[in-house]
Amino acid sequence: MFQLGFVVKALKMKYGDKWRYIFYKNLAAELFFNPKECLTIATTNINAQQHALQQGLVGYQMKKIAEGWNIVFGKPGTSKPDC
Repeated sequence: MFQLGFVVKALKMKYGDKWRYIFYKNLAAELFFNPKECLTIATTNINAQQHALQQGLVGYQMKKIAEGWNIVFGKPGTSKPDC
C-alpha cells in the first residue's frame, strides 16, 4: 500500500476486536516526507501510533526489524524537502 502512495490516516478497532489501519491517498497531489522529521513506532505500540495520528502525522513506510515491524510516521507535504 505504501509503495502505491497510500498513507495511514487512522487506526481503528474493527471486526473481531482487531486493530485496522485506515489508508488514504490524495489523488490530486503527490505527498513527500522529510526524513529528518520522522518518527518510527513499533506496530505493537498502539497508544504511540494513535498519539502520532492525533498530532497530524501519517504513517508512510514500514520497516522490518528483528522483533517484528515498525511504521514510520511523518508530516506530509506536497513539495520535496531540502534534504
